[in-house]
Amino acid sequence: MSDPKIHIDSRHIDVALLKSVSEQAAEQAVKKTFVAMGLDPEKPFEAQQDMVWLRSTRERCEGAGFRTLVTVIGLLVLGAASAFWIGLKAMLTGQTPGPHP
Repeated sequence: MSDPKIHIDSRHIDVALLKSVSEQAAEQAVKKTFVAMGLDPEKPFEAQQDMVWLRSTRERCEGAGFRTLVTVIGLLVLGAASAFWIGLKAMLTGQTPGPHP
């Protein structure tokens, strides 16, 4: 049984040769992409670890922004509650709030 052939414009092309050429082209394209991104194409697991670190750093930063917002809102609520308590306490005792000489 002979290797399969593809007929393109009156030419017969060997499928195995076509697959080999396309695989080599894809491999070279991936290597060039890695190099363009500053990654070592011979160490794909290092690149994977870099991407994991980048994702975890991004997620931590996003979480930090949310925690900062919650903290600021909490401080504002606490400050308003404290001011209310000091004013209420001063009203009930008949004192004026603030420093006394």
